[in-house]
Amino acid sequence: MHMREKIQHSNFSKSIAIFLVVPIILITSFSFPRPAQAEFLVPILVTAIFSSITLGLGTLFLIDGTTCLINIVWGCSNTTSGVTTVIDITPSAVSLSANPLIIDQGESSKLTWSSTNATSCSASGAGSWIPANSPTSGNVLVTPPTTSSYQVSCTGPGGTTNSNIETITVRVPKVSINAIPSRVVKDSSGNGATTISWDAKNVKDCTITKNGILAFGSPLIANASRTVASSTPDIITGQTTYVISCTNNAGAGAASDTQIVNLVSSFQEF
Repeated sequence: MHMREKIQHSNFSKSIAIFLVVPIILITSFSFPRPAQAEFLVPILVTAIFSSITLGLGTLFLIDGTTCLINIVWGCSNTTSGVTTVIDITPSAVSLSANPLIIDQGESSKLTWSSTNATSCSASGAGSWIPANSPTSGNVLVTPPTTSSYQVSCTGPGGTTNSNIETITVRVPKVSINAIPSRVVKDSSGNGATTISWDAKNVKDCTITKNGILAFGSPLIANASRTVASSTPDIITGQTTYVISCTNNAGAGAASDTQIVNLVSSFQEF
């Protein structure tokens, strides 16, 4: 039982005592005939009984059963009874997570955030990715073109708090193809020899064409390190164009590179 309820019950008991005991005492005291005092004491007896009733009833009647006591002598109190409103001004607690943390270019990652003691949240870092209605928790898919960092700022009665920073690593395809030498002197048969090398990272597979025709066993599948790399000698009979084209797991982020090899006569200067 709360302290205020104990006080109210105590007042109630006292009121009952005053209401019942005082009139009994007064009536008993004057129950025997005393002719000399009778006329003089009747008004006093009536006044005393009325006063005891007033004091007793003054704390018995409740309005709404909670907040306002009818007091016959002093009126009605507008004091709230035992109700305390507590506003939590503890600073907001905010968390943010990204899944997965590593993606291929063109893929998406899910950002999930949550907060306590906050009324609104906003995005900071790479773009405005939180919806306009500023929810205090939720998740959203993001597709960053390059490696990006994200953070959430949430505001509540206790102020503004920033979340941890989540960085999503984006694997961007990097592709190159080279020929050494890239200017080849004709041999006695009118042909030339060069070595073609290629290197592709963060890819799923690649194709290499020689003057528009698939070459070197294309398509070339990336290894466990998501790399396609090798070199091989090649014979050319004239100017030759080599093109490497690669894709990643998202089927996007295509990358390519081109190498042109020229075949020249022996008397031409390099």
